[in-house]
Amino acid sequence: MTNIKGRLELILGNMSSGKSEHMRNKLMRRVVSGKYVQLFQPVASIRESDPEKIEKRGYGLIMEPLAAPSQLYDMLNQNTEVIGLDEVHFCDKSIINIIKNLVDKGKEVFACSLELNFRAEPVRLGNDSITIYNLMPIADNVKIINSICTYESQGKICGCREARWVQKYYGDKAAPPDSPLIEKGDVKPCDGVWYAPRCREHYHFYRE
Repeated sequence: MTNIKGRLELILGNMSSGKSEHMRNKLMRRVVSGKYVQLFQPVASIRESDPEKIEKRGYGLIMEPLAAPSQLYDMLNQNTEVIGLDEVHFCDKSIINIIKNLVDKGKEVFACSLELNFRAEPVRLGNDSITIYNLMPIADNVKIINSICTYESQGKICGCREARWVQKYYGDKAAPPDSPLIEKGDVKPCDGVWYAPRCREHYHFYRE
């Protein structure tokens, strides 16, 4: 009797850490090696700047929009061996059992997500209380990728490579802890809402 073994690799990180690129590079290596690969991204997370197709050295991989986690089963090709799931934190908690089922069926799954919200709490899955950390117990490998701190003072950027946290701002002030967890904004300083990766020295920790 053949023992089918799948695998889950969980890739977590701050904004602008390159976590999605890291996952896509791994998926493209599977494509090059002859594996049948599919890559999905929740519709709610897709931006105008996101590529519809990833191409490297003559090989291509289409980004397929996912309206709901349950659609995965219908969208999977019967020949698919490797599955990439980008921006998993936009999915609800049902994605945990779906990933587990796929791994149990012998699929290799790469799941990519933010790790912490602007309050330095584990990111929740969708609007549920369940967090991205609930995927850790079923992951074969967990990789956490930090960003570069972009804090600027007197014309100099910090540049620390251990920017694990993301700061949310309203203009030039750190957003209060009771502000909305999910709020559209920019990734550079502006008069409205914007976000930036911060190291321990330059992140404003909220106190209870």
